Amino acid sequence: MAEEDNKELVDKLKKELAELELEESILRKKDDKLRQEQEILEKEQESSPPGEEVSSETARGDKRSIPDSDTELESGNTYILLEDMPNRSVKLFQRAVKGGMAGLYITRSNPSHVKKKYDLGTSKICWLTGVRASSEILSISGLQELSILVSNAIDENPKTAIFLDGVEYLVSNNDFPIVLRLIQQIRDKVSTSDSVMIIPINKNALDARQLTLLQRECHTIN
Repeated sequence: MAEEDNKELVDKLKKELAELELEESILRKKDDKLRQEQEILEKEQESSPPGEEVSSETARGDKRSIPDSDTELESGNTYILLEDMPNRSVKLFQRAVKGGMAGLYITRSNPSHVKKKYDLGTSKICWLTGVRASSEILSISGLQELSILVSNAIDENPKTAIFLDGVEYLVSNNDFPIVLRLIQQIRDKVSTSDSVMIIPINKNALDARQLTLLQRECHTIN
């Protein structure tokens, strides 16, 4: 039954990937709107009193930006943290796991190194890599594998904390619209459960348009 479900999921993903060429043209049209928003933001920042900053979320009326000090992860939500290294995001994941959630930790680092560095309890650790890993290490390399991994984890336990480190890696190896669609799919899956997803992103690794589109799909924790 699980194999049939996986095949169905793979077929669905293939069909949606085929539609991305059309969606990419739509995304290009949105670029003009994003540029206009950026111009508005810059003008508001210039007119703001000294010491007062206007965030991009405020400029476009987005109220989903959450101060880190007030962070309480809510079930069914996906969160983005902008940081050079995934320090705060790991702490949020650890807090969720210690609070009783199952854990799925997807990382660009070798799992053996992660286990030495962080206390992740009984979380399942998966290496996002193109390198052939040993049979003792859970690893994935493609978008389909990632989609199936997360979907199965939530099906097994609807209350799962998912840590997705490596969006920059996915973007560097795939067309951005395809990665965006994957994030949308996983976010939708998370929203139908009591799970949460945490995504650390180095904003310097993506361009402004890519980052804006990702943030529109998720809650941003400052």
